[in-house]
Amino acid sequence: MNIIEKLLNQASQYPSLNQEKRIDLAKNGQHPEVALLCCSDSRVIPEDIFNVQIGDIFVIRTAGNTLGESEEASFGYAYHHLHIKEFIVLGHTRCGAISSTLNGEHCCIFDQIASHIGQTKDPTHASILNVLGVAKELRQKFVDVNVTPLLYDIETGSLKRL
Repeated sequence: MNIIEKLLNQASQYPSLNQEKRIDLAKNGQHPEVALLCCSDSRVIPEDIFNVQIGDIFVIRTAGNTLGESEEASFGYAYHHLHIKEFIVLGHTRCGAISSTLNGEHCCIFDQIASHIGQTKDPTHASILNVLGVAKELRQKFVDVNVTPLLYDIETGSLKRL
């Protein structure tokens, strides 16, 4: 069985939401109170980290929690259409995009990360600087929202406000 078939089979056998919650979300739409930008890393699952259900957080994911046109437009949607005034930028330790940037690799997201981390060579410090840089960009673009930068430690599961 290939991976797609396996995922489809698992989804039908073990739905993560009960029927009542699915019907409620379908009927009443989403009403999250926070928009969150986090890394696409498969080890960083916001609903698990914050112990919330699907529909509770408007999640935007991109490698290295970078802020490009699509991510900015998604925040714009969250702000203008969902009326969200709380934004979170969630970085994490042991980030592959941060490591690739530190190793001198180049592509658009690595260049964005490099602009935030300066000359640091420490991966955790680089993750922190990247989160703070993205949070600063969001504050400049959305002046009347609260932007909270956080760092998630993959090994310990702890969250740190930056």
